[in-house]
Amino acid sequence: MLNLQRVSEAYLEPVTRVVSEILRHDVDLAPSGIMIVGAFCRDIHHEALGHRTHLRPTNDLDVALAITGWDVYTNVTGHFRKVPSASNDIRYSIAGEPVDLLAFGDVENPTGSVTPPPRKEPLSVWGFEEIHRASLDLSLKPTMTIRLPSVPGYTAAKLMAWLDRSEYGEVKDAQDLALTTYWYAESREIEERLWANEGAEAEKEGFDVTLAAARLLGQDVATLIGEERLAELQDRWPGDERLLTKAFKPVETIPWTTDAGRTQEIIRALTRGLTEFN
Repeated sequence: MLNLQRVSEAYLEPVTRVVSEILRHDVDLAPSGIMIVGAFCRDIHHEALGHRTHLRPTNDLDVALAITGWDVYTNVTGHFRKVPSASNDIRYSIAGEPVDLLAFGDVENPTGSVTPPPRKEPLSVWGFEEIHRASLDLSLKPTMTIRLPSVPGYTAAKLMAWLDRSEYGEVKDAQDLALTTYWYAESREIEERLWANEGAEAEKEGFDVTLAAARLLGQDVATLIGEERLAELQDRWPGDERLLTKAFKPVETIPWTTDAGRTQEIIRALTRGLTEFN
C-alpha cells in the first residue's frame, strides 16, 4: 500500500531545499502549485510502496509549476543560474541541485504545450492539469506541502512520453511503464480491488493477476485524464508496438518475464484498460 511516510526525510532533503529556495523569493506561487514529476516522482513512489530495489539513477529534479502567466515563471527563474550545458534550456541550479523547471496551466498554448522563455521550441506538458488535480499531498519539513502525481498520474505522463520520445529511439519510458505495471501487480491494495465483488475485475483477464492489474492501471489512467485527453492518447497508443514490447521491462533487479509473448499480453491488457473510461 502506498505510504508516503515511508519515504525518508534524507531522501526528500534535496526536494525540500529546492522548493524552499524557490519559495524564499517573492514569487506569486503557492506550494500547492508545485508538483514533483519525472524520475524523483518515480523513486518516491517506489519507496513509498515499500520497494527497496535500485532504479535507474537520475541527476536532476523535475519541478512543474502551475502558473497563470509567464511573468511568474520569469520571476522564479530570474533568481537562479541557468545550467549552460542543458539542451532543454529549462535547467537551473537551485540550492546546488540541477532542476528542470516546467510550467503548466493558463500558459499552455495549445493545451498540453508550453514554450518557456527563452526557448523557441515548445515542450509537452500533456495532461499536467489533470494529473495535478488528482495529485497527492507530499509533506516536506518543516511545514510545506507540495504535490506529487499519483501512480496513475505518473503513468499517464509516461504513456504520452513514450509516444513522443520513442519516435526518436528513446525507450526509457517503456521501462518506467513496466515498473508502474509491476507496482500494481505487487500491490495488496490493488489485489483487494481485483478480488472485490467476487473477483469481477480479476475475471476480466481470466483471473490472471498480472494482466488484471495492468488492465486496472489502464482503467485508472483513463478515469484520471478524462475523455478529451484519453481520446488524444488512444489516437496514438501504442506507437511502435514491436519496440515497446522489446523495451517494456523494469530494471534487472526486479523480477520480470523474459518472454516477448507474455510481455505483449501485459501491454495489451493495459491497453484494454485504457478503453474503459468510468
